[in-house]
Amino acid sequence: MQSDLRNSLSAAKVIYADTNADYNFGVPELDRVHAGIAYVAGLAPTPDEVGFVILANADGLADQAVMFVAQSNSGTWFCLWDEGSGSAAGTYFGQDATMTFGLLADCQNGW
Repeated sequence: MQSDLRNSLSAAKVIYADTNADYNFGVPELDRVHAGIAYVAGLAPTPDEVGFVILANADGLADQAVMFVAQSNSGTWFCLWDEGSGSAAGTYFGQDATMTFGLLADCQNGW
């Protein structure tokens, strides 16, 4: 599952570089870059999907952050959050037994 999240981030960065449009994409764009992953918009994917949301960064700038989430077969949830700009720019990883992600702070406890 973690490799699907890393590959999802790679796909998002390809889209960003190709379009120079911040994190502004949907399922069709992700599928064009990485068709081997089942994407779904939102934070409630099934265990065989990767969900995603596009968010404002820590400084409030729209479309500057993306969060990918996925659930392993064992039930553990994993998240990957990337902020492309701003005071918290970087990539963050987290996991939880329940789906409680939604804020950057929720996705910083590592894998």
